[in-house]
Amino acid sequence: TLTVAGLDVGQGSSTLLYSKGHTVLIDCGGNGGDDPGDTAADYIQSLGTSRLDALILTHFRSDHACGVPQLLSRIEVSQLILPDITQEDELRQEILSLAEALNCKVSFLSEDSSLPLGNAGLMIYAPMGDGGSNEEGLSVLCSADGFDLLITGDMNSVVERRLVKYKNLPDIELLVVGHHGSKNSTSEELLLATAPELAVISSGYNSYRHPSTEVLERLGAAGCDIYLTSSMGTVTFTIKGETP
Repeated sequence: TLTVAGLDVGQGSSTLLYSKGHTVLIDCGGNGGDDPGDTAADYIQSLGTSRLDALILTHFRSDHACGVPQLLSRIEVSQLILPDITQEDELRQEILSLAEALNCKVSFLSEDSSLPLGNAGLMIYAPMGDGGSNEEGLSVLCSADGFDLLITGDMNSVVERRLVKYKNLPDIELLVVGHHGSKNSTSEELLLATAPELAVISSGYNSYRHPSTEVLERLGAAGCDIYLTSSMGTVTFTIKGETP
């Protein structure tokens, strides 16, 4: 029904969703040994395709987007879905220029939007915060046959509370832990509201002490099984639903 891969991109984030021949990548940045664009492209091609239905960027920080230029040089991307923030950012301008040169459709999301993905479906939530690109980013809920996955980018606990209050979030099975395990994200409120069973933390060498002890303790108290790309490499989940 669905394959979810938390790619090993070092201190960064890139999550690949694959269902019935359709692929969506959420973020593509990090400081690993390889360019995160190559890491993502290699994984996509290992699935037997060189095409993405969509590339969704939660925001334009390098740890979430620095691999996009290399990715676009190797993979056909049908649609770029972006938040309309940080208009003067150099990386944003580079990505938009490349997308224009490649005739790639660009959608700036200002309202919540749905996106089909094979046997799965995505709900993309428009920015709900302010005060910086981390808080003004997109978040994504992917649902497939009773399995729900939530990706919150780098939003902090204040924006998480807005997400919980204003969006009808279900109980989820998998959480891509916010902001690489920063103590200011993955709040108790979010964990109580969504009750995740599995948690992936995408991080690598960093000076911020990610993932924080506080987040690891909160996840443990919530009963989550925790998977770390920093020690395990790329983490892949295969969801096998009932099909007619």
